[in-house]
Amino acid sequence: MESGLSRSINLPTLVLYGMGTMVGGGIYALVGKIAGEAGFFTPFIFIISAITALLTAISYARLSSLFPVAAGPAKYVSQAFGIDSLGVVIALLVMFTGLSSASTLINATGGFLFDLANIPPLVGTLSVILILGGIAYRGIGLSAIMIAGITLIEVTALIYLLVINADQFAHLDIYINKLKTSISAHENGIYDQAFLGLIGSTAFLAFYAFIGFEDMVNVVEEVKKPCITMPLGILIAFLLTTILYLGISYVAVMSVPLDALGAAKTPLSLLVDKELIISPKMMGVISLIAGVNGALVQWIMISRVLYGVSEATKKSAFSKIFKLFRQTHPVYKTPNKAIILTGLVIFIASNLFDIVSLAQAASAIIIVVFIGVNSSLILIEVKSLFAAKEKSTQEECSNLKKILLILNAIFGALACLLLLSA
Repeated sequence: MESGLSRSINLPTLVLYGMGTMVGGGIYALVGKIAGEAGFFTPFIFIISAITALLTAISYARLSSLFPVAAGPAKYVSQAFGIDSLGVVIALLVMFTGLSSASTLINATGGFLFDLANIPPLVGTLSVILILGGIAYRGIGLSAIMIAGITLIEVTALIYLLVINADQFAHLDIYINKLKTSISAHENGIYDQAFLGLIGSTAFLAFYAFIGFEDMVNVVEEVKKPCITMPLGILIAFLLTTILYLGISYVAVMSVPLDALGAAKTPLSLLVDKELIISPKMMGVISLIAGVNGALVQWIMISRVLYGVSEATKKSAFSKIFKLFRQTHPVYKTPNKAIILTGLVIFIASNLFDIVSLAQAASAIIIVVFIGVNSSLILIEVKSLFAAKEKSTQEECSNLKKILLILNAIFGALACLLLLSA
């Protein structure tokens, strides 16, 4: 049956959509905190986290091509384990992480509006939610264009920072000496327990700078040629984001005192010491706009998960519970009821709940989801291998690919378990 959603997202828009949520909640918010703890090891922390996250990103890319449906993780898990209720649990976990993330970002924006224009936080958060809700309700095309536009601003600002601090790349020898000095400060060098603990804790924090690729699969029913576009989009967005993160983390620790980076609320504004094109204040505003962009992505993701679960549970015991969210707007082709409910919950959570505790819990839960997704790919590919009775040269090549994907998923699941224990 043809989806009730509109397929209007192409590859460039999808890449910007994915980068929007990764960059918005990542480098703008976390580089200062990571640099404050890891110091000159910050670029290596991002490399470790990138490799760890890439394993799961590859699993998502593969599964999105096998099952191009909204509420992807729920579908992957229920398909692998044959238990619909397990898929619903995964969907609820995904929505919980999205709600906490969006609520945190909206809450921060309300505080900024109060500082900037003395607008009461309640009024500020309500205003932002009404604007973002109108955009999300109007259609995925408008939402994707806005997200892409803001992402271009975010990425342009990061490139600008790299350009004005480009002289730091000529000082790699100084950076290496500072690394050696930092290592020698530990009694047993890189094998020192305190040093290894520092690497583990900061890598755990940096890992969340890469979260966002998983949100992309929830708009797969609105993507053109999804079986090709979605896997490519995930991997391209991840690669471009990683390159930006490595460059920015390097120039940050080389250009700004580490204690100042660690204490700053908008650390990237410290990389702008002259009002050439982008002033420090403007960089701070861009940092906060990045948060609003991330909130819109999360809002869209949650509504699509609700829609996807309602479609997937038509013939199950959960059908009556999710039936309401199966409806789409007759003109805009958006899951309107799901969008409205999501906005209401975000508004309540952003004003009433302890967002910090909620966000910490969500961080652990998303890793549990990643473990579930990697485990699902292992089961699906193993079943596929054993189901093949006749082998040709082409099938043997295909089987090799499946074995590599299984190994990737195993390492991805193990990496996520290590993060949970960090």
